[in-house]
Amino acid sequence: MTETYLKDPLGMLSRAPELEAVARADAGVAAALARGSAHGLYRTLWWGRLTGRLKAHRIVIDQLLSHRRLFVAKAGAPVLGSLNGIGATVYGDSDHDTDGTYVKTHFLILVFVPIFPFAQYLVSDAPEKGKAWYFLGKVPLSGPVWFWNRLVVTGVIVGMGAGLFQGFYATKHHDIQIVNGLPKGVHVRAGEKEIDVPAFGREVVNLPAGRQSIKVSADSKEIESGSFDIKPGSSVQIWNVLGAAPIFRETVYYTANGVKPPESQAKIHCGDVQIDTPWADYVFIEPPATLSLPENQASEAKQHVGIDSGGIAACVGAFAAPERSAAAVALAKGLVTVDDSVSSLGQAILLLQLGGKPELAVPMLKEAVEKHDNSVEHHRLYQSTAQSLGAGAGLLDDYRKRREAQPDSADAAYLYDRLLPRVEVAEDARKLVARYPDHIQINRLAAFVLMREHRFDE
Repeated sequence: MTETYLKDPLGMLSRAPELEAVARADAGVAAALARGSAHGLYRTLWWGRLTGRLKAHRIVIDQLLSHRRLFVAKAGAPVLGSLNGIGATVYGDSDHDTDGTYVKTHFLILVFVPIFPFAQYLVSDAPEKGKAWYFLGKVPLSGPVWFWNRLVVTGVIVGMGAGLFQGFYATKHHDIQIVNGLPKGVHVRAGEKEIDVPAFGREVVNLPAGRQSIKVSADSKEIESGSFDIKPGSSVQIWNVLGAAPIFRETVYYTANGVKPPESQAKIHCGDVQIDTPWADYVFIEPPATLSLPENQASEAKQHVGIDSGGIAACVGAFAAPERSAAAVALAKGLVTVDDSVSSLGQAILLLQLGGKPELAVPMLKEAVEKHDNSVEHHRLYQSTAQSLGAGAGLLDDYRKRREAQPDSADAAYLYDRLLPRVEVAEDARKLVARYPDHIQINRLAAFVLMREHRFDE
């Protein structure tokens, strides 16, 4: 039988005659031999050995792979040099032979630390003093160096892919800042995502571009709903729950050499639910107190988006405009839904007045006192508001019945007494002080009545 002719343009068979049997037994090795790439042939043998494909020739292949200089390829000297520890150089010495040759690895270095192995070279020392070598050719990468090389390359490819994906993703999505200026946490459903935003807190949600629905609830009660036109880009997009948080945008100037910064006034977004403002350097983070400037630069301006520390109280005045009446009423109702403390009720009453709906305050307060029946302060606010709005009819009878139902209650007696006409309350207040000498509100009521009547001796 006639043997098949093996193509060997590099003369590898003359370097390693034992390679012929392997090439005749395996088409892959024969093809690699024919391509004329010494490194390609080495890697074919390496993978064949690793996968077990060339199991029958393992001893021969192990011997061939252990002598990488058999697979040396012509190559010029690599570029060597660095600046401030950044550049390329050669490190290491392995595979020493009796003729004085050995293998060094060509690395990319960063602060003199080898980062990426480019190649490995067969070298011999030059007679000159110092670091000098003759580069005889390039040998295949050893197993560990090859894995190092591929790991770095894979990392770069993955990083580039991730960057491209993030860039593409950013063209289809945008971060929305959900700001909650209310004194209690809320639950927000934005598009298909749901998040909880704490009291006076902020959360970020990434949403697809386009119009997305927003629903805000507290204690399973919806307090706000709407939609936001999400636009990809660099702008700062904010959903300010019920417009309660005093969000502002300001220009922060940094100057050098005593230069006086320009005057600027912050723009306040009080009462605005949907806010779309241009890109800012600092978004809901405090800008640094100082900034290093180049020698030839006298000043620099930075943009800052933040939340004023004044809370809802800092924004109440913004709801006085007629076009804000609906927003004022919505905030009042939402505020009391999440927090019906006396403080929040007081703010809600003011908002209802600004929104032109003061009549809504009385039923709101009546519901609150039913929930806080033992709170004197809630009852006081209810009584005073109802009287000031001309809705006090029936209050005296209601609190008389309350006192009769609780004859030993100092609170019930006080709440009834403060509704009495001037003459009656003066007489009754003295009796109550005698009966409840340690009740603070009764003592205050009596002192007020006696002072009003100029009876300072009592």
